[in-house]
Amino acid sequence: MYLTDFRERSLRDVITQLEPGLFKKVTGLSVKDFEILVSLGVFNSSLMNDAVYKFKRYEDASLEYIA
Repeated sequence: MYLTDFRERSLRDVITQLEPGLFKKVTGLSVKDFEILVSLGVFNSSLMNDAVYKFKRYEDASLEYIA
């Protein structure tokens, strides 16, 4: 899921740097809360980033049209 117009590569960057206000509004979690949950293993950064990468690959493929 894309949260911004920025072409995300790391969901963590979006949450902690690009759109922390949107993340707080949507989840009710602050960046500090998110970082704690990541450190406890509640959020798996590798899996989140893999999902972003796979979505981006799918999206890129769907944008290539043959005229």
